[in-house]
Amino acid sequence: MYSFTTINTDNMYARTFSLFVCSLLLNFVTCQTPSLPSLAFDPAFARNYLYPISSAAFSLYPQACLNDVFGRNNSKVISYTQKACDDLNKETCAGYLAISDTRKAIILAFRGSNDNFQVIEEAGSIFKQMEDSIIGGKVNSYFYKAFQTLWTDGLRDSFLTAKNACPSYEIWVTGHSLGAAMASLAAGDIVKLGYSNNAVVKLVTFGQPRTGDSDYAAAHDLLLPDSYRVVHAHDIVPHLPPEGIEGYRHHRNEIWYNNAMLVSNDTYIECDTDESNACSNSGLDLSIDDHRLYYGVDVMSWALDGCQYP
Repeated sequence: MYSFTTINTDNMYARTFSLFVCSLLLNFVTCQTPSLPSLAFDPAFARNYLYPISSAAFSLYPQACLNDVFGRNNSKVISYTQKACDDLNKETCAGYLAISDTRKAIILAFRGSNDNFQVIEEAGSIFKQMEDSIIGGKVNSYFYKAFQTLWTDGLRDSFLTAKNACPSYEIWVTGHSLGAAMASLAAGDIVKLGYSNNAVVKLVTFGQPRTGDSDYAAAHDLLLPDSYRVVHAHDIVPHLPPEGIEGYRHHRNEIWYNNAMLVSNDTYIECDTDESNACSNSGLDLSIDDHRLYYGVDVMSWALDGCQYP
């Protein structure tokens, strides 16, 4: 059986999501060896698993979403961490760790931007001194601090305990917006520090901003072959910070849905380079609405409804 869920939170308040431009105790787990993951993008996996798992991070009780994703009693949220993560200690960041025995996966998900003020702080960090990344290169200071705050306050210990209990399970890492940037950092750290082999790490993010510079992108590409950034049509956030400013550059691979993403068989374009004009960089008419809506549902309010597709 798993331990009871733990919640670490500094603030409990109603969340809004209006974006604009600029410890753990595991008693006994029976684990089986999964097959090696495919490096090909799986649109059903992203839509039916990783996006609702990502959305669930916007809820203080993500288990409700996971019950709809995996079925009741087929997953368990082990820990949820929410901490002040800005310079003024007013804005919070959050993430959770869960395990699914049916899918033989350890799940790490990070919450996206919490409100307008947090978005302003993120935008203001573009021109601040970047932080050294453990995998190489430099990364945005706000994203770095946010991730380190959660990682060192309990998520890392939860992850390592779960990994020791289930050493052969896949590692699923995901997030939306700010959460996507933190997921990128987490996946890199997990592989670079030897916590897990990259063959079992699956990183899928949604609406991810540029997280680091070209050296970070190159290092990330070498470490994580199963890494995908899903972008909805004209979503503005993946184009922030603008390419070239302070050396910011995406890592690969981009999955671009230039449509409403309303049905499971909507077409997409895959670009296997860091930046490509064949994908979302080809558009100039950018949109905040496309950042909130992936697969036809609002990433934040959907979590409060249990992550059930219409």
